[in-house]
Amino acid sequence: MSTKATSALITYNRSAALAYARAYWTKVCTDEYVAVKQSPYFKKVDAATVFLRTTASDPSTEVARPGTGSDIPLDDLEDCTHFVSCCLGSPPGGTGGGIPITQDFNTIYGRLSADRLYNDLVSQGRVELVVEKKTFTQAASSLSSLQEGDLIFYFDTPRNRYGHSAIYLAGAGKRIACHTYCRGDVNNDYPQAWDSVTLPLCTLLKVKANQPNAEPESLHKRSALGYGQLSNKTGETLLVYGPKIDGTYDNSVYHLPNGRKTADDWDCDGFFVPNDRYADQATSTDQGPLAIKYINFRTPVIERSGANYECSLNNGAYKAGEINWEIPNIAYSAVPGSYPVVPGHVAA
Repeated sequence: MSTKATSALITYNRSAALAYARAYWTKVCTDEYVAVKQSPYFKKVDAATVFLRTTASDPSTEVARPGTGSDIPLDDLEDCTHFVSCCLGSPPGGTGGGIPITQDFNTIYGRLSADRLYNDLVSQGRVELVVEKKTFTQAASSLSSLQEGDLIFYFDTPRNRYGHSAIYLAGAGKRIACHTYCRGDVNNDYPQAWDSVTLPLCTLLKVKANQPNAEPESLHKRSALGYGQLSNKTGETLLVYGPKIDGTYDNSVYHLPNGRKTADDWDCDGFFVPNDRYADQATSTDQGPLAIKYINFRTPVIERSGANYECSLNNGAYKAGEINWEIPNIAYSAVPGSYPVVPGHVAA
């Protein structure tokens, strides 16, 4: 579904974005969700939820503590980009910067992946690049180009993607606001400066004052049936799961050619990972044979690096017997040609 374009501009409410960042840097965002590393990648919590360190001077002991219920430990938390999305956008129950933000789900607000948010902001013309993928030493001389409310993204070189995002708070301490772990400009009991993140490279971005008022493609704007669309950008044919034709499984297997995506009125449930391919997920890399599941309203884009399918933010990776889908123990070269081609597929 194409983005709805318009020539009108809106203003980035920088003061509101900063106020939101400072109000919620140690609290759950106003949508009352926390992003986590395991499927389905978010947890509903109560409004009393706070982020705190069980040892005050040691950020590695941070937990999300609901008003009722169990702590969510740091090893499970992945809330940085959700927090930045809320600061920049228009989160439920709060006022951020007012920038249109694409959502990954129809529940938790905004993007959950730093890489996906970065790509959105750049492709939609919402930011100006100051320096890209530089060490902190290399980027330091350009930091003066940023003002409060601009952005810093941190690049994870082993995974070849952005792994963290933050709002720049400027000031004498050159601090940032972010979640997991939480940083701000209130106290001094642990590192909170822009260069305290452990990822090796950073990108500095100025948020444009005048923003395109183009409504991003949203999962809320899919077909009435709620089907999503899966795009194949792997460079090879992908096996996907779709409407049942016959047999004992809950669905059937189809071929989706490279560079194509399923039609928005065709119910795609996910895709198949052969035994010589790997599923590169948000926090793990798992070898096939697997079925990677996506629920309705999702619009996943599957890419490949070598033998790895890049498929973060899915709704579960299943082995044979764990779900009633066809999951044969075969290599990519042994994929049967007898499976039908996805009907009505379109250019990705």
